[in-house]
Amino acid sequence: MMTREFPPAVPEIPVTDLAVALRYYQDALGFTIDWRDDDLGLAGISRDRCRIFLANTPFRTGYGNVGPALTWLNLVGNDAVDALHREWRAAGATVVSAPESKPWGLHEFTAADPDGNLLRVFYDFATPAAIATREPDAAAAARAVADAIARRDVAELRDLLAPEFSHRTTAGVVTTADAFLDGVAAIPGTIESVRLDNVQVELLGDTALVTGTQHARVVLDGETVEDRRGFVDCFVRDGDRWRLRSAVEL
Repeated sequence: MMTREFPPAVPEIPVTDLAVALRYYQDALGFTIDWRDDDLGLAGISRDRCRIFLANTPFRTGYGNVGPALTWLNLVGNDAVDALHREWRAAGATVVSAPESKPWGLHEFTAADPDGNLLRVFYDFATPAAIATREPDAAAAARAVADAIARRDVAELRDLLAPEFSHRTTAGVVTTADAFLDGVAAIPGTIESVRLDNVQVELLGDTALVTGTQHARVVLDGETVEDRRGFVDCFVRDGDRWRLRSAVEL
């Protein structure tokens, strides 16, 4: 029997004004407009691996689907949920509720769009299924670092680094935390995304080695530049969290 990997769902969010909705999702929520058809009344947007369709009233006539709609966005850790909340709030998004760890095992917050559609952002930290299948926390910390780099959030990134952090480039140059952060702030162009693939974790007591491939997309002078490179990150446990001690580019 042929087996297939089931694809991510693409929700259709009902909107009244396609142009207004697109501006909000791009400016306040950080999505990229992939395509739009004003005559049809439909547009496609994306952010990293998340894809959404926005559909206006004429397009939905005959289908019977009306708003407001609720869409869940599953992130990779409590830190990622908190970081996205800070990003959206700073960008002027309508935040309905602040991040909170709920008794049912989800750390979550809720945001709304101009039509009252809700985006419920969460990390499943304590339900039985999550405990059985969750990525090691060090992997979530590595993804939080990548997300902070994508947003050029130097303050968030500094908090994720251990005090003795060092960074080794592919050329063998070793830099300090301050130089590394200056380098992130000085990346030319617009960073569209920084994604980690094929992540593996080896736990050695209070140390974790995280390896994988970093895939970055940057728009420079109107052109999209993609960079893929291997990495080895060393995280150390600091209380109940992991912080990045060293990062090596391969």
